[in-house]
Amino acid sequence: MYSIEQGLTKSLMIVGQLIASVAMFFMGPSSLLPIPSMLWLTVVSLIILGIGAAVAEIPAFQDLLTITISHGLPDNFETYGILSGILNSCLSAGSFIGPLLGGYLDDIASFQWATTCMAGLLVFSASIMLVFKMVNHCKTSNSADYVADLEREPLLKKVDCEPSNCLL
Repeated sequence: MYSIEQGLTKSLMIVGQLIASVAMFFMGPSSLLPIPSMLWLTVVSLIILGIGAAVAEIPAFQDLLTITISHGLPDNFETYGILSGILNSCLSAGSFIGPLLGGYLDDIASFQWATTCMAGLLVFSASIMLVFKMVNHCKTSNSADYVADLEREPLLKKVDCEPSNCLL
């Protein structure tokens, strides 16, 4: 719960995607690495891939919930149900499309290149999320500074007004 309270859900998702990309890179192993394919390496890569996927997917629901509630939806079971349905639909679609894309890449290239491409897609996705997180952080910190500056100004300003040039 510490990560949720500190707002680290996006950071956890980025770390999870990077862990999963490293696992995919070694699962093949990638043709870019001078490592022969070994069973123990594949097993360890699958374990690390599972850990990375869990780290990337579990905070997603809380992040969706936080964003949705901040945009005005009520914090109730209906909202939880809608978000859970959307998230699980997206995860299921990815579980369907991912093997199709991986199988296609395996047919046109090789398993090593397919896992390398999937690792590249995970790094690309993590990079997009990192840029989104940085832009969002800059917007929030700038708006907080602007609000803080506004709060330092007095509400009633002293107006130097003489009866001849003051319209009242």
